Amino acid sequence: MERRAGRGLWFAALGVCLALSLMACSSAVQRPFFVAEAGTMTKSLCFGVESLPGGFEVIGKEIYDNAAAARGTPDPAQRQRDYVAWGRVTGSFLQWAFEPPSAPAENADGTMSEAEIEAALERARQEMLETPFTGATCRVDLYETIEGARQAFAAEAGDLLSQPSTAEIERDLLGDESLFLVRRYDAPPISRFILIVRLQNVIGQITVSAPCDTPTGQPCAVAEDRTRSLGTLLLRRLAESAPLSTPVSQGEPAATDTTVRQEAERLCPERDYTGCVAAYLEHAQQPEPVALCRTEYGQWFFEPPAGRVGEHCADGEASIIAIVGGQ
Repeated sequence: MERRAGRGLWFAALGVCLALSLMACSSAVQRPFFVAEAGTMTKSLCFGVESLPGGFEVIGKEIYDNAAAARGTPDPAQRQRDYVAWGRVTGSFLQWAFEPPSAPAENADGTMSEAEIEAALERARQEMLETPFTGATCRVDLYETIEGARQAFAAEAGDLLSQPSTAEIERDLLGDESLFLVRRYDAPPISRFILIVRLQNVIGQITVSAPCDTPTGQPCAVAEDRTRSLGTLLLRRLAESAPLSTPVSQGEPAATDTTVRQEAERLCPERDYTGCVAAYLEHAQQPEPVALCRTEYGQWFFEPPAGRVGEHCADGEASIIAIVGGQ
């Protein structure tokens, strides 16, 4: 009898274990399809260095787990618990910096005279002042649900707004939610523009840093405008490749009330994207029309139109994707 009772308890315990296993499997199946491959997916969601002006180099690239994402928040331990509650899956972070072409190499002492080094440093300093911005980052956070991303966006936005010397910039809404800020630093004098956006269950954050509004440097409006352009590029990439709750249709003709800027953001190739948008806006104000040409490798240039949209540009190796200006 004792043996039968023991055997019965063993089978009962086995039944409980099987039931728990089935419940766990059922719960796992109900999670979004992209959770298992999210780490690989987020690597490609941010744009690359080719989307920035010339002279930029990657100086940081990291898959952001919850612990890394919580760094720098007011209470990192609590934020990690929040991420679990909000259903954060994973994320990625990339950082770039402008390297002036004229900057002397580290071993320049052996190949250049002191006067040559000083002259190269001065040219490099001037290049730093002339570039639209000197640093940029891109961060993407992927959540299981829209509601979880919405809660996370509110918390992240609150963190940004609470930082010292930070002011909100009024801009048109991007994505489902967006917040545009600028934070000023005195030493060294630099402005950091921060744009955080939410598209369904994905949150993206762009920062652009520039020593702007200095006596000989670029105006801060340039860096602000480039930040907006990078934000729209990120949203475009998310809509095309992110595991969203609802697919976003791509490539539709622009609506009749679309602004010139929105047209530029929609049509410009990704290579030096912010430069293309800026050039498009400038040409759009000119009395003579130009053609925006794109090669099969994503390179772009403007020239007098040799045909209509969809036809070849003057060199015959690029296609006209827009006629700009001349209105």
